[in-house]
Amino acid sequence: MIQQEKTYYLSAFRSITIGVILLLVGIGLFVATYDADASFGKNLLHYLVDFSDVFNFFVSLILLPFKLGFIIVGIVVLRTAGKVERAKITAKGLYYKEMPKGNKYDKMTLDLGPLIYTSFGQISNIWFHKNWFYGNSLEIEVNNQRIKLITLNVLSTKEKQEIFDVIQNHIKNRKTYARRKKR
Repeated sequence: MIQQEKTYYLSAFRSITIGVILLLVGIGLFVATYDADASFGKNLLHYLVDFSDVFNFFVSLILLPFKLGFIIVGIVVLRTAGKVERAKITAKGLYYKEMPKGNKYDKMTLDLGPLIYTSFGQISNIWFHKNWFYGNSLEIEVNNQRIKLITLNVLSTKEKQEIFDVIQNHIKNRKTYARRKKR
């Protein structure tokens, strides 16, 4: 049995890389439209909304959410680097993020949702698929349904193996206890 809980986080390196790329794209859009002869304020205004003619005005209004979105999302991703929970194991069960069913916007906000709880008693089997091409993945069986833990694919192989071992031990202990009880 596990004595204390352990939490598994999304790698800070991945979050920092994604955040920096988003910031560079947002800043790159500003630098691409930068006019060296104009003041910083005029360049900033031109970056946000271009009033030079009607066509540029509408195009800049359409692109404004994207320009600001790259910078804002990049900052948010950098601020939350290393703090995004993907799984947690306690003495009672497994908490994990489940890939939401629905449109792409629901999937983009996956890390904003709560962890899904599954007690060790509900898990009847677990598989650790090792694949060189697709990467290693975990799959559990709950109520005769197989659930692929897709969101845990970002964890290291060592962390996935640790989760597998803990759940496998709980399953073996439960089966051993059931056999002893029948005697």
